[in-house]
Amino acid sequence: MKLSKFVIGLVGVGLELFAPVPSLSVGQEGKRWTVCPQGCDFQRIQEAIDAAADGDTILIQAPGIYYENLTITKSLTIAPYQVFPVILQPAGAFIGPVITVKGERAIRVTLEGLIVQGMALEQAVAVKILGQATALLNNIEVGPSVYFGLIVDDQAQVTIKNSRFSGNGASGISIVGSAQVTLEDSVVFANGVKGISVTENGQLHVVRTTIFGMELKAVGAGIGIDANDQSKVVIEESLIYDNRLEGVQASESSAVEIIKSVIANNGRSGILLFDKPTVIVRESIIHSNDPWGIAAWTPQCGFEGNQYSGGTVQIDQATVFVKNSKGDICLP
Repeated sequence: MKLSKFVIGLVGVGLELFAPVPSLSVGQEGKRWTVCPQGCDFQRIQEAIDAAADGDTILIQAPGIYYENLTITKSLTIAPYQVFPVILQPAGAFIGPVITVKGERAIRVTLEGLIVQGMALEQAVAVKILGQATALLNNIEVGPSVYFGLIVDDQAQVTIKNSRFSGNGASGISIVGSAQVTLEDSVVFANGVKGISVTENGQLHVVRTTIFGMELKAVGAGIGIDANDQSKVVIEESLIYDNRLEGVQASESSAVEIIKSVIANNGRSGILLFDKPTVIVRESIIHSNDPWGIAAWTPQCGFEGNQYSGGTVQIDQATVFVKNSKGDICLP
């Protein structure tokens, strides 16, 4: 009974994220610029961005689809004036991300209440944040896009709250370079290859988030979270389930810590280890994965060849294993 209540409670994470909120936390300093088809300061969002100064707020006054490719290089807040759908789609092919936040210097950007879709076939990325940018994405929906929903690169630091990433062909979120991402109270689902990919020295902290339904496509896997290179990932109070292959994949010299979370019903393993990663699991539930709860890529675990060179795995006594089809743990 306790197990069922825990799983059901975590499944509910994020399912009510997109109910109307009473107000948007737009910037309180600087000037406010308005954008709408008629009667506002500007008809196009990029025109408002170009005119604005650091600390200004851009309010979109009318719902609808805005066909633009935005470049933001200053500290701004962009949000709808009220809680209504504002959809950003690319202005044309081969232009680049729908939104690029480029921190050639230290800037702070808030994007709130927007739906960003990379619909054109050539649109590789919906949102890209790079350089020295610090960004808050709140109540954002990213996808569908042909390849990536969000890429965070270089030294960028991004906090994502109450948001959804779905329908992106490669990954919902990709973290590279030395970028840092905190993902809270959000949902990542039905992306083609990986829910979240963390490479190089990237860092990811996932809190109260649901990641599910990554599927095997013509080119790709079906992994909830993929940590490789020297990346660091912390997963807390979250649910990762029903992915085509792994719930969590840790490879090379990555470090993954899973705390008070559920890894369930993934199609190959709950947690799969390559190379020499460090994996720590505390106070979690590893449930109904097929075949293994936690496994290394070795012949003894049923995989072709040996791609595991002896990582570190720590599992505390409070972690529960339930109904993994071949067994709970398969390590050399």
